[in-house]
Amino acid sequence: MNRERLIRIAGQLGVDAEEAGRAADADEPVIARALVLRRIWNEIDALSASTGLLQAVPAGRRLVEAGADVDDLQALTAHAAYEMAFSVLFGLSEGMAADMPIDAADLPGVALMEIDSDGDLTDRNLVGIHESLLSADPSGMQGHRFLR
Repeated sequence: MNRERLIRIAGQLGVDAEEAGRAADADEPVIARALVLRRIWNEIDALSASTGLLQAVPAGRRLVEAGADVDDLQALTAHAAYEMAFSVLFGLSEGMAADMPIDAADLPGVALMEIDSDGDLTDRNLVGIHESLLSADPSGMQGHRFLR
């Protein structure tokens, strides 16, 4: 994909043009990274906007019935989802074996890799993707919306 098209597509996914250009020049998987981060934030936003989860889980239903503020519970749920996403991305990027009860040298590695439109590996790893999670917050608040 040529540089201009990559920057245009990345921009449609919310990536700053300057960042997209830098990533394109460094042959980094900027579009794959943006797709993963966008999907995660879409899920976090769906949790924070829905009361369905609070009604579906008995503990949530009890909290609402006891008078807990629904907006606070939704923010808490979304923040928990963010923390889980960060933890999983960190593990994929930095190694999953850190807290396992056996020697990490005996374990295989795990990687989040880009594939092309045909499903073939591009050999471009999304290393460090957890570091981009906050800055990819589509609200522009870098996760601070959970701290209101």
